[in-house]
Amino acid sequence: MKLASAFFALLASLASTAFAAEPPHIELTCFTEYSSTSFYVGTNNDKVVARMINYYGMKFAPALVGVFTPNDVKLLAERAELVQKLNKDMLFYFDRKSCKKGPGLTFQCMGVLEPQFVNGAKVDTLYISVLKKSTETVDFSYVNHIVRLSLQIDGKEVTIEMPYQENECVPKLL
Repeated sequence: MKLASAFFALLASLASTAFAAEPPHIELTCFTEYSSTSFYVGTNNDKVVARMINYYGMKFAPALVGVFTPNDVKLLAERAELVQKLNKDMLFYFDRKSCKKGPGLTFQCMGVLEPQFVNGAKVDTLYISVLKKSTETVDFSYVNHIVRLSLQIDGKEVTIEMPYQENECVPKLL
């Protein structure tokens, strides 16, 4: 009986290894009609590489997510200072095994590989994700894809979030 149990345990182990899901292959380009902030995300062997380009420099990069109130002016100034430490064209790396693919263009990759040192600041990459948001009104409806890149810059968490119209994101690298 013990031999049979051990044999079935071995078979189950081999089957789970043989049918383990391959980490997802991700390719995505999101860009606005008039270039502002673009994201290019692609799979490169065992890594997923996200490239963020802010064409007009970091003074024009997204620096705040969510509701902004007058009480948040100090927070906005702090975030803006942190974001401006980044280069206008940067690469961020994720272990492909940390990624999950959802429906359509949605995905997420998590985890710090190695910190980067940029303009004197330590930058840890926490996660990148794309979510799909549908909005309906009385007269019309539309879909946005939202790219979220979460970083830790000099120990402070900063999320860069950029919304794109549905036609501004395509499932390939351009």
